[in-house]
Amino acid sequence: MSKFLFYKSIKSAHSSKEIDSDIILCDYSDLTNSKERSPLYGPFSLKDPKGGRKNGNVDKMFAIVFDIDDGRQKTLEDVFNMFDTVLGEGKNEILVHETHSSTLDLPKFRVLLPLAEGLDPKTVVSAKYGLALAL
Repeated sequence: MSKFLFYKSIKSAHSSKEIDSDIILCDYSDLTNSKERSPLYGPFSLKDPKGGRKNGNVDKMFAIVFDIDDGRQKTLEDVFNMFDTVLGEGKNEILVHETHSSTLDLPKFRVLLPLAEGLDPKTVVSAKYGLALAL
């Protein structure tokens, strides 16, 4: 089961909603042209919900997250397939989406690999580094 915290905007220090679910449906009808006013999600739980979104306040991570900031000559499907091949085709859940700052000239992608259970942030960083070497 995945855990995601949702924030009203990137400037919000406190989550507006927490979801524990195998399926997450997002309503993007409120998206604006401003990154600062767009909704934000975080695949983590916090030690202190009032402590804000600071690295030291993250209790558990529920996904490994990669940002691909130079996706030229790649499509969403290319990025998905790259991760799927390394992880074992069809054996893992992979979520890929374009980021808010993605453009036609410079596509940018975010890849989330949901974890079976929450892990401490240091373990996730180590796993991310090892996976990055395999890519």
